[in-house]
Amino acid sequence: MARRPTLVRRLGPAWALTTTLAALSGCDEAAPRATAKQVASRTELVGGPSALGEIGDYLLENDKIRVVVQGPGFSRGFGVYGGSLIDADLQRPASPGSPAGGRGHDNFG
Repeated sequence: MARRPTLVRRLGPAWALTTTLAALSGCDEAAPRATAKQVASRTELVGGPSALGEIGDYLLENDKIRVVVQGPGFSRGFGVYGGSLIDADLQRPASPGSPAGGRGHDNFG
């Protein structure tokens, strides 16, 4: 029986890219913060004109950047079966009246 890849294996390359981008963006050593979670609400997505993220995808973020890795299933971005980095943006402050689907300006693609 074939083993299904674990979340860590699927997110490994994307997480490496996220940490590299954070290092290049001048990440502040004083208060490092990084989280990874499955998106449960459209307001957690990056958002923007080219955003492809949906509920069920994975959000990786730190105090400088936010990226979305597509969950399993037919690909909406690169590749065939998901697991690809599909949205990327800088961290942006929340603003009242942000449209559903995130508050970012994703043009990744």
